[in-house]
Amino acid sequence: LAARHPDRIRRVISINGPAPFGQPSLLERLTANAQVSPWFQWVARAQSEGRLDTVLGELGYNILSTLKLNGFENHACINNTWLRAYGAPFSTPDECAGAIGWAKGFATGAHQFEMPDAVARQAIQSKPALAIWGMADRTLHA
Repeated sequence: LAARHPDRIRRVISINGPAPFGQPSLLERLTANAQVSPWFQWVARAQSEGRLDTVLGELGYNILSTLKLNGFENHACINNTWLRAYGAPFSTPDECAGAIGWAKGFATGAHQFEMPDAVARQAIQSKPALAIWGMADRTLHA
């Protein structure tokens, strides 16, 4: 969106995620990250075994195990309300389409990051930006 419509962006806030905006080494870093990330290792294995769609299509039921692969640690906060809150947006396989598509795109190498032109780069570089990163994140290592 920022590469195509920089005029629509007021600020950039990135939370534990790459902000791929013309970074030439991004693919190398993501590939290296996938080698040590339990989540990305599972995604690749599940896709190769034909289980990715089925498992992620039931996120409403298995959201906690999915979050555990990503490093979720605070078990004290888990109760029925917590489980309903995290699982509710993923009640059906159709509601899981975004999660499935994102994971499948990674596993199949289908994700493409647009390279901004000089005008878009200049416009975005002039915007306020904030990056928040948990150094203990097991999914996307800093």
